[in-house]
Amino acid sequence: MVSGFDVRDNCLYTRTLEFHREGSSKVTLICTSHIGTSRYYENLQNIIDQIPYGLYEGMKYPEDEALEMICATLGYAAELDAKHAGLVHQSGRLKYDESSWMNSDVAAEELSANKLMAMIKTTSDSIKQQELFNRLSQRSPKKAAEYHRKEILWLLDTFLFEPSLLKEPSNTDEEYRNKLLFANLERLIRSHAFEEIGVVYGAMHFQDIEPLLEGIGYKPGTMDELRVFGLKDPIEVSSD
Repeated sequence: MVSGFDVRDNCLYTRTLEFHREGSSKVTLICTSHIGTSRYYENLQNIIDQIPYGLYEGMKYPEDEALEMICATLGYAAELDAKHAGLVHQSGRLKYDESSWMNSDVAAEELSANKLMAMIKTTSDSIKQQELFNRLSQRSPKKAAEYHRKEILWLLDTFLFEPSLLKEPSNTDEEYRNKLLFANLERLIRSHAFEEIGVVYGAMHFQDIEPLLEGIGYKPGTMDELRVFGLKDPIEVSSD
């Protein structure tokens, strides 16, 4: 079961999950969506601001010029994806106190060639869709946004129903990223220096992290939800 998000009543929700172990730091998993409404990211920021220490997701900036170009293109495609849905992208909307919050993600150059090629293909497909969405937007911006939101909600609902339908059978890059995150989290836990540790990552990552936490004796506690977007929400960003 994927507990980091839910789809119901034509809306997407992400969850904040607390995990507890006697004598140890409380761990708060802040499951995130990479696109949503401005209000959603304001609510996420309010949660982050209440937690003094933590780890967050963010592919590290490459020094290699070719990789830098790839990452810039990927970023452009992600912005397009948000625009297609009339929403905003996470990039730049969440702020962390760099003295106490650590980027726990990998550097782009650590990804395999296969993963980079898959990311480039996905990016290319996304950019190709721009012409279609521009045409739809010119005729009806609201319908164009609703069309893409329906796609997102349907895919995520399918994943909730049967994760194996969408999950890649062997995604060693994602496994590596999740193992690195958990290793950093466990190191902070063992330090006994923090009353609470926050973890801000895409909701899909937590299907691996939750069992690992339970494997070292943590038990789930309080769960809260944040509304990411709804099918009929107003358009915030135009696709033109």
